[in-house]
Amino acid sequence: MQGEESQKADEGNKTDDVKSLQPDPNNEGNKNKKLTSKEKGEIAEKLFETYLNKIEIPFFRIDQGKDTKSKILMEKGIRRPDYIIQTINDYYYVDVKYRKYFYFTEFKMRRFTLDLDSFFSLKNFYNNFYKDIWLAFTKNLDSPDFIYIPFSQIIDYYENLKNALVTYKYDNIKEFDYQKEIYEDLYLYIPEYLSFNKLSFERGFYKEANNDIFNKEAFFHNEKWKEKLIYFSPCIVKNLFT
Repeated sequence: MQGEESQKADEGNKTDDVKSLQPDPNNEGNKNKKLTSKEKGEIAEKLFETYLNKIEIPFFRIDQGKDTKSKILMEKGIRRPDYIIQTINDYYYVDVKYRKYFYFTEFKMRRFTLDLDSFFSLKNFYNNFYKDIWLAFTKNLDSPDFIYIPFSQIIDYYENLKNALVTYKYDNIKEFDYQKEIYEDLYLYIPEYLSFNKLSFERGFYKEANNDIFNKEAFFHNEKWKEKLIYFSPCIVKNLFT
């Protein structure tokens, strides 16, 4: 039975598949070994699969081999997402990304990054297949702790950013000037407010309310409402909250 599950799993619940991807700390040769970006990505994908199985969401992993896509897709520079997942209402393309948080000091906001090479490749997919892609970001390789951002919102963010960058003489950033070696080192710093923090079979991607924030919202509304509500009958007041 599909049920909503906690987003975070205990560290002790890591699967053998995930453990097998991580270097054995008891092996002398691995003590100082640093994981490559590819290895970190593989661990993140295994954690995502573990989480999908736990909450009973069906999925297919998409083969990323060069010989498994057509010539025209290669010519267009289309990058495929990693998964197709199924919920009760729809199916979704998902691309898993392991990233560390980046902090904008001035704004004190946490950001995940997406290099422009990946951005334009996924945008080509989006434009040709007419279906949104959800990016599943994680900064944790020990447990399936993901946030989800629809790629369509990242496109909107980029377009607004590009328009604003004209002020800083970056108006020459155009997709037809694509240069892989440059765009791999340029990043979008994606704001956290675009993200969703939950996924379930019944609801798909959604945002779970922050209780601290809504306690403050309740206090604010109570202050604004309480003087007027005292003039209402108890029945009217009760109906507002049932």
